[in-house]
Amino acid sequence: QILFLGYTIHPTTPYSSFSSSTMVRLNNFQEQISFYDSCQSQFEDDITAQIQCISDLSQEKTNDISIGIDTFFLLFGSSLMFFMQAGFAMLCAGSVRLKNVQNTMLKNLLDACGAALGFWSFGFAFAYGGTNEFTRDPQEEIEDGVTTFIGDGHFFLTRV
Repeated sequence: QILFLGYTIHPTTPYSSFSSSTMVRLNNFQEQISFYDSCQSQFEDDITAQIQCISDLSQEKTNDISIGIDTFFLLFGSSLMFFMQAGFAMLCAGSVRLKNVQNTMLKNLLDACGAALGFWSFGFAFAYGGTNEFTRDPQEEIEDGVTTFIGDGHFFLTRV
């Protein structure tokens, strides 16, 4: 019998009686138990090695999640930027005479293309290129606590 999120789970409790969010939490809980079991079987006598093993396995899982979150926020922020650009184009179109709307729309389209080109060439490097090429290999992972003020690698999306 296991006490989990206020539920007492017996080995005979059917999983269909739980909600979907509880099932997700239960699966995560079972995965953490499997981390523990695999590390305990590898390092039976050394508790420090067991704790280090669990920490390493959890860190790998966290790194996978953080890459997904970074990608999501990059795409979300860029989509917001393009919707704001379209809204600004409508504002400009409503502020000029009918004969100048086509020119204003072309100017806004070129502005969006220039912004995309600028992000391709410099924006990604400034945001995510946090290695210092002068002191270490750009392919090397950044050590914990060592960051740069602004990225200085991956210009024009090189080595990405």
